[in-house]
Amino acid sequence: MRCRGCPSCAQGAWPAASLASTPITGPDKFTRRYQAELTDPERAAALAHLRELAHRKKVLTLLTTTKDIDTSEAATLAKLVLS
Repeated sequence: MRCRGCPSCAQGAWPAASLASTPITGPDKFTRRYQAELTDPERAAALAHLRELAHRKKVLTLLTTTKDIDTSEAATLAKLVLS
């Protein structure tokens, strides 16, 4: 996931490889662990940047390769960006 002009900002908000590759039973557990990751200062700054982009531009496209969109990291991130 990248945004124009700052390719690393969105990567900071994406789940860590260890979280993304670990089998987690249930979307609620994934969401809790992902939200905990986003309290890290660097990840929190990336999330804040995505929020600012979304509110300023009114459009933010998140891409994912998962087949289950509703419980994906993109869906979780979208909810956090819009909150």
